Amino acid sequence: MPSLRLGHQLGLAVGGLLLVVGTLVGWNLVITHQLTEAHRNLVDNAIPAVRLEVGLLEHVAAMRRMEGRYAILKDPAFLAIFRDRIRATAVDVNRLEGLLNTPAEHDLLREVRTCLDEYRQFVEARTLPAGHPHPAMELEDGLERLYQASATELWRRQAALETLASRTRALGFTALAAACLIGLGLGAFAVFRVARPLHQLRTATQAVAAREFSGPLETSGPSEIRDLTGAFNSMAARLGEIDRLKDEFFTGVSHDLRTPLASIRWSADLLHSGALGPLTPKQMRLAENIQTSSRRLLALVGQIVELGRLRAGRLQLDLQPTDIHEAIAQALEEVRPLADRGGLHLDVAVPDRLPLVAADPERVQQIVVNLLANAVRFTPPGGNVQVSVSLEDREVLVRVADTGVGIPADQVPKIFDPYEQAHQGRGGSGVGLTVVRSLVEAHGGRVWVESDEGRGSRFMFTLPVATPVVRSFAG
Repeated sequence: MPSLRLGHQLGLAVGGLLLVVGTLVGWNLVITHQLTEAHRNLVDNAIPAVRLEVGLLEHVAAMRRMEGRYAILKDPAFLAIFRDRIRATAVDVNRLEGLLNTPAEHDLLREVRTCLDEYRQFVEARTLPAGHPHPAMELEDGLERLYQASATELWRRQAALETLASRTRALGFTALAAACLIGLGLGAFAVFRVARPLHQLRTATQAVAAREFSGPLETSGPSEIRDLTGAFNSMAARLGEIDRLKDEFFTGVSHDLRTPLASIRWSADLLHSGALGPLTPKQMRLAENIQTSSRRLLALVGQIVELGRLRAGRLQLDLQPTDIHEAIAQALEEVRPLADRGGLHLDVAVPDRLPLVAADPERVQQIVVNLLANAVRFTPPGGNVQVSVSLEDREVLVRVADTGVGIPADQVPKIFDPYEQAHQGRGGSGVGLTVVRSLVEAHGGRVWVESDEGRGSRFMFTLPVATPVVRSFAG
């Protein structure tokens, strides 16, 4: 069975949330309605009934006082007052009938009405069967029992009201808890099914942009995410193939250029030496320009070829005990003419006692030359370029510092990437520092840079103090 699409899954999840919340809200509305009805009945019927019954008991007490005075004084005024009390009591009894709720209360009310009639007849006629209790006492007893029944019903209704209130609170908390749980579930769904795959895609996209993406992403999650991940993997694979073809193209072209460039340089050297006849001053300058340009091109071609070998894992390193003093001295001699033409000061600070490093002397010299040439290129006339060496634990640390233009902060993390240049228009191919990093790492060392834009840069690399060994760099 095919999995649901992301939109359908989200729709079902939201629909489930609405269903649960709607059910809980509807149930809460029903209980709230019951609570409202119970409260209205309590306020409109039960409480007024109890109050009216208390008033009726007071009426009976007042009627008994009028009855006693009439029986003693035989004053018609007291009889008239008694009759008024009887009528008022009868009216209250009739009102009470509409306030009572239980059959037991209505039965007791009928007894009260009967006792009230007997009491009125007794006062009017003053006759009472032998052994029959006084009607007023029966009336009071009936009202008392009615009051007790109504009070019991009132307490029952109050208890029911509290129960409904408790159920309402419980339901409210249940609805809140359910909404929170479902919300957390939706949040977890969004994180694990949507946000996390998208975060992985974003991270992988940044890795592709930095040329550091190494493998395809796992295609999981909703179908839309799987489709997007599959498209990304295809794109990354295609970009990797294009990058590989580009490297192969540069390497192939560089190989093809080495022979004609070497021939041009040999011819320029031959002309410059005068072996083919004397040259005029103008011809001599042209020959020198050809020599300089051909040397620069051959160096660039060599850098590109070596970068291709490094990235393909085909560069052999002849690791042997190497004196770092000698490698740095040879690199300085190679770069000094460039520094002199630029009006720069070259300073060297290398301690006399340093252990030998396990390195390929020719490659160490190449590393230092690349760093020095880079420093000379980006340092204005009158500036300083310094090479210093120190021993750090079991590593020799080499620093190449300059007082040049520095590197913008946003360019520092990618300055060692292929074909990246911090400043355009100052020469260079963008592969020199990449070769430096590859060669240093091939020796088992580390390389990094610190820079303040406008104040200069400090390139540092380490070489291990170790037993000589011959190995191949594996990319």
